[in-house]
Amino acid sequence: MVYTQAPVDGSRIILRADGTDYEYHSGASRPPFWCETPTQ
Repeated sequence: MVYTQAPVDGSRIILRADGTDYEYHSGASRPPFWCETPTQ
């Protein structure tokens, strides 16, 4: 997946289970989706 290099409205959700973080993103009217390879 390719992300824009500019700030955009939305949310970043990080869930932790058994020591593993799962990052989800959402924006505009799109429901949250799992970001398999997040960048910091």
